[in-house]
Amino acid sequence: MGPSSMNAEVKELIQEKLNEQEHTMMAEPRQESAEKTEADRVLAMQARAKQISHEAWVRRKDHETQLRQKLIIEAKRDLLETLVQKQEEEALRMQDRSHQMFEWDNKKRMNIHHGHLVKLQRDQRDRLEKQQNKEISYMKFKEWLKQSLIKQRVELVNKKIEKQNKRLKEEEEKRTKAHRRVLAKIAYKDWR
Repeated sequence: MGPSSMNAEVKELIQEKLNEQEHTMMAEPRQESAEKTEADRVLAMQARAKQISHEAWVRRKDHETQLRQKLIIEAKRDLLETLVQKQEEEALRMQDRSHQMFEWDNKKRMNIHHGHLVKLQRDQRDRLEKQQNKEISYMKFKEWLKQSLIKQRVELVNKKIEKQNKRLKEEEEKRTKAHRRVLAKIAYKDWR
């Protein structure tokens, strides 16, 4: 049983007791009130008040005081429980909020760290691509230079060969012309 249900039971007991006393006190005057006048009724109430002894009055007052103290204690207990419950709820809410803040901070740090890693990887990839492009360009240039030198050498050799062939041809022609002259001179001598 919770404190609020005990509080309700105590209130019910008090109310029943008061109703009982009121009922017994009111039952007698109702029967007589029809027969008596107002003054008689007042006299009857005074007589009833005298009938209640001092001890009964003290007991009733003590009982009321005890019930009042019980009610006050119950109300304080209810209030304390409510405050404790609110404090626990507030503590849970604050704990949840701090947990959410921690999670948010972790996510933010992870996103920043991930961003740095992605940037680092991209920079490294770009650097490697540039280096590869440089190497490829250097290799292409080297190959072009090699081919160009080979081509120049081939052209130079071909020119030398052509020059040599031209010179040999000219020498051959000179010899042939000289040989023909000699033969022509001999033939001319013989003819003459």
